[in-house]
Amino acid sequence: MNAAYDRLKARFARIATLGEAQAMLHWDASAMMPPGGAAARAASSLATLAGLAHDLLTAPEVAEDLAAAEAGASGTRRTSS
Repeated sequence: MNAAYDRLKARFARIATLGEAQAMLHWDASAMMPPGGAAARAASSLATLAGLAHDLLTAPEVAEDLAAAEAGASGTRRTSS
């Protein structure tokens, strides 16, 4: 594996973790939160988590690491003859 691939793997694991936290907040708002509590707490928290995930996904480093990982993978690809 190359370093760019490892960075991408770590970044997408963090994005997945943020998604899991969002899912828990959605569940909490639907099942456990008292009436009126969702608007104040969950909406702000969900928006923050969505923003963090978006920032991680759209950072310039992602494109650079994707290009580097692809270049590293194409250098090790075997073709069948």
